[in-house]
Amino acid sequence: VSPEAQMKEAESSKQVKLMNERILMSTLSSKRDPYRDYKIGPEDLLEINVFEVEKLNKTVRVSSQGNISLPLLGILRVKDLTAYELEKEIRDLLAEKYLQDPHVSVFIREYRNQQVSVIGAVEKPGLYDFKGQKTVLDLLAMAGGLAGSPKENAGPSLFLIRPPRLVDRPSKEEKESDEETPKTFVIDLEQLLIEGDLTLNLPLTHGDVINIPSSGKVFIGGEVNRPGGFPLSGRKMIVGQAITM
Repeated sequence: VSPEAQMKEAESSKQVKLMNERILMSTLSSKRDPYRDYKIGPEDLLEINVFEVEKLNKTVRVSSQGNISLPLLGILRVKDLTAYELEKEIRDLLAEKYLQDPHVSVFIREYRNQQVSVIGAVEKPGLYDFKGQKTVLDLLAMAGGLAGSPKENAGPSLFLIRPPRLVDRPSKEEKESDEETPKTFVIDLEQLLIEGDLTLNLPLTHGDVINIPSSGKVFIGGEVNRPGGFPLSGRKMIVGQAITM
């Protein structure tokens, strides 16, 4: 391997090391409550209290379709609501027909286990279990950070793959919803970790897959000054630029 290629690999490893430091700093400095923004889902156990009418108090488990059943109100769809949003919905429904200025609290007594897969160029790829709300940075920290060995460096992009949901399939007459098709979010790691763009630190849901491909190499041969393999290190490059390497 030429000295130039070794230098490029060293620079790439240094960049990955800096990104891993940012991952660690973000997890240590985060003041975010991992449960505050949690979206209710199937199998969660909810404790609902209406302070004005004790008979309306109930502990219910969310069905596989994302619904619960409450006295007076009947069946409510609660999937993808936060506890605060559900409190407001129940309060508004009771105030509309039954009570004046009701006070409602929703407490998530049991969280369902969630699983997210992390694959590709990380130190500890695998399947991770967690409860509450986690983000991309949380899972990167759990996976030990980005790979930065001489044999494998993390590439510039992270792919968050969200599989289609297996519940609430539409009927033949209904148009297929967004939940029925897989989605892929492409995240620029330098923009997230070096520039600190936290809008890219997406919240995760059960079944997500995080994939970080390795940084590739370009091989240059023939009548050039320095034939050999050169790490791309995430850069976009045209043929003319590659030849000058």
